[in-house]
Order: sequence, then structure tokens, then C-alpha cells
Amino acid sequence: MSSSGQTDSVSRPFDLSKQILTDAFALRRFVDANLLAFVRCDTSGRYFEVNQAMVELLGYSKEELESGAVKWNDITPQEHSLVDLGAVAELDKTGKAGPFQKELLHKDGSKIPVLMGVVSLPDYPDQVLAYLIGLQGKKLFEYKQFLEESHFQLLAESIPQLVNVCDPEGRVIYSNKRFVDYTGLAVNDAEPYGWDACVHPADIELMKKSGQKCVEDRTMFEYEARLRAHDGSYRWYLILSVPIFNADGAIREWFATSTDIDDKKRQQDEIIESEIRFRMLADAIPQIVWSADPAGNFTFFNHRWTEFTGLSVEQSLNDAWTLLIHPDDLPVYLSEWNKALHSGDSYEVEFRLKRAIGVGKVSGNPYRWHLGRAVALRSHTGSIVEWFGTWTEIEPQKRRNS
Repeated sequence: MSSSGQTDSVSRPFDLSKQILTDAFALRRFVDANLLAFVRCDTSGRYFEVNQAMVELLGYSKEELESGAVKWNDITPQEHSLVDLGAVAELDKTGKAGPFQKELLHKDGSKIPVLMGVVSLPDYPDQVLAYLIGLQGKKLFEYKQFLEESHFQLLAESIPQLVNVCDPEGRVIYSNKRFVDYTGLAVNDAEPYGWDACVHPADIELMKKSGQKCVEDRTMFEYEARLRAHDGSYRWYLILSVPIFNADGAIREWFATSTDIDDKKRQQDEIIESEIRFRMLADAIPQIVWSADPAGNFTFFNHRWTEFTGLSVEQSLNDAWTLLIHPDDLPVYLSEWNKALHSGDSYEVEFRLKRAIGVGKVSGNPYRWHLGRAVALRSHTGSIVEWFGTWTEIEPQKRRNS
């Protein structure tokens, strides 16, 4: 490269942070934290620009390095010259080289192990951008710590849940973008906010009590609460928070995820409401109403059942009901019931059912004729979810026809 070419390149304005750090959060963090040394140079070893981390790494001043008084070859031990030649060859071929390990000479003469990578700069002919990571004990530890933080943020920003990190007192000190987009709450380093900033007022007190118990027991926190969106609406979330401990065993922070369960919660509420309506209706009609699982085990009897038979719900669920069917009718009833269970078809059968003593006018014969019907409730796949049945008293009709 000609000297005039070098002059032209040097004279061009070059803002390192704007050139390589725009929309590059991780690299910006590296530079701000002084964990990586950056240098812009040419392949002959002439430095054009270095950052403060490079100054601290080599012991030379910024002026010494950028003036050309110190070149790349000057600080490379002889035994590492082949490494440099290999990197230059790779750079010429692919536009990048590394990462690779080598040593550099500090201003005081000591050797510094580094991990290094190089990439060509299309806008700056014959120039490259190199990064260096000092592999000394302290710097290496800081670098690994930074990587852990970077990996955490990558994970936190990638998962579909809302993510928060809270201090031991429960104040939010970090939120991922999903949380900020949903709630409109951004973390202010000067004044961290608590959960009461976005939790529904009806949920916050019980949530705090539950959280305090988890703090005392040093256990994971789990709670369902409504979180306010930026437009003022609320949705149900399942909040899970795990304590992170210091080396001394004290809680350092809480890592929390919030999973949207609003649709599921509303479905559950609708199911509960539907069950309540069903039970109210079942208790209002004059027939005996029951339900059973797909295997035929009874799960529900209405109030009319206990009135007529005198059996408790617990006794009825334990097949005591079979003792109330007339012995002559029981085989037919069980046969039809078992056929229905195997085929899934509805069934209808007439049988005599024994009424409890003291219910109505029980004359010499306590058995009353009933018509039993049952139908299967099926899922969208066709499998049986539940059986619903009724036993309707037909004693008067039987007498008129006899």
C-alpha cells in the first residue's frame, strides 16, 4: 500500500463506536465494560486507532500506539510470527481470521496471552479491525462473567414469557422487551418499581403474602394474577419466580417468568360456571340425575337421588345403588349398562327401584318402576368423556297398563 493511500485512509473520519457498534448491543457492552481491546490497523502492523482497553492491555499510551511509534510486529514475539502469517493468509482468502491464541509483548517486556480475531473493513482498503481478549486471570474471569450475562439476556429476550429480575425486596431491576411492550413499564435504575405497579389491585395483597412466605422458606414462588397491559386491560398470568443465591447463601435476586394463561383461565371459569348451572338444573328437575366417567364409575347424583333412596352420595359412589334395584331387574339393568359402556350407544331400560322408608307413602311394596336412560358425551375426537343419565319414575303408567 502506498504512503498516499495510507494518508487518505487516516484522514477519513472514523468513529469506532458508530462504525461497528450500531445495533450491536453485545459489542457495545464489550467496549463500555472495557473487556475487549479493539484496534484498527493495516496488515503491515500500522495502528490507526485503538480503544482504552488496548491501552490497558499493552501498557503503551494511546498516542504512542496511534502515532506509529509502536507497530504490530514490534510487540509480537518471534515465535508467534508464523501465527500472524497464517492469520494474514486466512484474512486475504475469507476476509476474516480467528479467533486464535498468541502472545503480545507488554511495554514492560512481559508476555501477555491473548485470544484474537480479525476482520477486514470494506470501507477502509487494506485495513482490518481486530479484537483482543486478555487471557490473564482477572480479565478472563470478567470476560466469562460478561458472557454469562450476555447469554442470560439472549435467553430472556428469546423466550415467549414476560421476564423480570427482582432484587431481594421484590423490586424489578430488569425486564425483557416482551414485558416492557405488554405493560409499558421500563426499568428505571434510579427507582426500581414493585409488582404493585402492574398487578391487579384485587390480586396484589395475596400475592405479596404468598411471596413473603416464599422469601422466608427460600422456595420458588408460584402465583396466578392479573397483569395490567399498557392500554389498561388485564390478562391472567402464571408467575413463577426462582431465588438466585449468593455464595454465602443469601438471596441475591429473583428470576421471574410470567406466562399468559388468560384463555385457559377463562375456559376454566366457563367450565365451573357451566357445572354450577348443570347442578342447579339437575337439582330442580323431578327425575333422578346422575353422571359417570367413561369406565362407568358414577361421579354425580342429584338431590332427588338422596331424597328417594336415602343413600348418601358417598354410599352411592361405592356401588351401593345396585342393592336398591329389584333383584329380578338387576341382571337386565347391568347387562344393558355394560352393553352401552362397550358400544358407546345410548341405552334405555325399565326397572324397579327401592324407595327409602319414610319417603312418601310406602305401602307394602317399596319398589317403584323407573325408566332409565343414558347418553354418552363425546370429545371432538369421538372418545367418550362422560355419561349422563336419568331415572324417571313411571309407577303410575305401569299400574294403568297392568
